[in-house]
Amino acid sequence: MLHASDLRILYTPPKATTAEDDDEPDVPPQTRIAAYWCLYIDTVFISADGNLFDAAWLAALTALQNIKIPQARWDPDLETVLCSESEVSTLRLRSKPVVASFAVFEPAREKGLQKLQNSWVLADPDAFEEGLCKEVITVVCDSSKITKISKSGGAVVGADEMKTIAQLAAKRWQQVMTVLDTREKALT
Repeated sequence: MLHASDLRILYTPPKATTAEDDDEPDVPPQTRIAAYWCLYIDTVFISADGNLFDAAWLAALTALQNIKIPQARWDPDLETVLCSESEVSTLRLRSKPVVASFAVFEPAREKGLQKLQNSWVLADPDAFEEGLCKEVITVVCDSSKITKISKSGGAVVGADEMKTIAQLAAKRWQQVMTVLDTREKALT
């Protein structure tokens, strides 16, 4: 999701001015990586009414989209990183993947009765609903393209159902991007 170059703190040493250097051709000093920014995201849930993983992922995505990183430079004398209080840059995201979770609920069956054909696919299931379901699917979507599908348990979801779930996940990505873009425009 991130550009590693945005997290690098570079240092270019000054050109040496000793007598030995006068005989050498002008060689510019080599820039090196002095440090990296380290980002931490803490998530606290106030209510668990939906899928916690989906909510945490969306919160992290929003946080990364809105983070401002101060201009930093390496100070060789102090051997530490110094940050500017006035100059900041926005963290660029290479991609904005969105997670959509689904669970398949199958009604209880009693022994001796025919298999029931009815099952329901629940979007954004909470922990209680997931506990009642035998099949859970998580879809990661980026730019309306599916980048990952994780499916565990059950055998209800076939190719047709998976296609519908993938379409719902792509629609969810579009909805989230619309909200994030609207929020970003409102803040500027």
